[in-house]
Amino acid sequence: MGNILVHVGSQNGEAKRSSLEVLSHVSREIAGDSDQVIACVFDTQTGQLESTLAQYGADKALLYIDGAYASHINEVLISGLQNAIEHSSPSLVVFASSESVKDILGAIAVKCGAVVLPDVVSFTFGDGSAEAVRPVMAAKTLARTKAAGDLIFISVRSGSVDAVKNPKSVDSEVVSAPTIPADVKLRLIEIVQAVGETVDLSEARVVVAAG
Repeated sequence: MGNILVHVGSQNGEAKRSSLEVLSHVSREIAGDSDQVIACVFDTQTGQLESTLAQYGADKALLYIDGAYASHINEVLISGLQNAIEHSSPSLVVFASSESVKDILGAIAVKCGAVVLPDVVSFTFGDGSAEAVRPVMAAKTLARTKAAGDLIFISVRSGSVDAVKNPKSVDSEVVSAPTIPADVKLRLIEIVQAVGETVDLSEARVVVAAG
């Protein structure tokens, strides 16, 4: 039996749609009958996370619930992901391709010695290798890329796969943050936010652009 780890982005106990797309796709299309799909979440509260992860196909959930995740600090999240990877020993780790994931994907891959296929629209996995299709040349064309290794990271573009419910009975474990902000030499002084309301395009179902 192999383990596949899925990073599920969330805020205030609510999983992000783009991550549920990835979790559902991995559970339905990527994992084999003997594989275990493990979801890891980093948040300040559990909310409905456990039931949501079960609905979208997680066999096990690592819930890193700690006030340390109230603000996005790269070192804190990287440390948590390293802990989740050590805990679950996966051969594949899959992320939704959000801005926060793009911030840390390279760093966590280097620390874990992983091969990375970023920002893909589709992928297959088996026998220690992955093949993915990803946009290149400012999304003017698609390239088919292969990677092999003991540990492979893949990030999936929002909207590339469907969030279809695939209910399972999930085994959950609540874990404290292995690194807290006080342990980090870099200090977060201020989070500057826009005055008006903003929209996270990775969570939008339809994006209309003109130019």
